Amino acid sequence: MEARKIKLLEFIGNGKKTFNIPVYQRNYDWKEEQCRKLFEDIQKPEGKEIFIGTIDVGGKEVTISVRNYSSKLSGNK
Repeated sequence: MEARKIKLLEFIGNGKKTFNIPVYQRNYDWKEEQCRKLFEDIQKPEGKEIFIGTIDVGGKEVTISVRNYSSKLSGNK
């Protein structure tokens, strides 16, 4: 398996991906504010990197693992 670092907007920007969130991760209860903060952070100008975890694109489905990153994703640092 080859790993590489890419910008999240580059990854999700083409609209040709299906995102599958496993059942055991669906219990995260995000409110509108947490979602807005995530998208604002993604769209910030170059210069600040935010680690969101691993995205496995080995198959036709894309799985995003958000385990242990809930505090980062909610904006708590």
